[in-house]
Amino acid sequence: MIITEDQLKRIIDDRVRVQLEEQRNAKISRGWLQLRSEIADYCKSVSHCESDPVYSKVQNAIYLPIKYALKLGRIDEVRDDQIDRARQIFNVIKLIRSETAVNMRIR
Repeated sequence: MIITEDQLKRIIDDRVRVQLEEQRNAKISRGWLQLRSEIADYCKSVSHCESDPVYSKVQNAIYLPIKYALKLGRIDEVRDDQIDRARQIFNVIKLIRSETAVNMRIR
């Protein structure tokens, strides 16, 4: 069977695409996917929708401390053994924000 140059390119492109997709999916831990979903729900509850500028500010306010504390280059590099610490940081941020909101109402 003779393979044309175009067929060979398509085969190579398909294999590379599949490998890159597998690598990308393998690097994101299940624990982080769950926590990331919880963070997204929280951000939505604080803002009106994902396209609201407040959403991205809230998300960054949560992601940046997690990245800093866990010494990550990208937030999706959170490993399963780091999930508890990431969740603690998220909970502290929520607590501080809720306490600030209560204090603002009292004044």
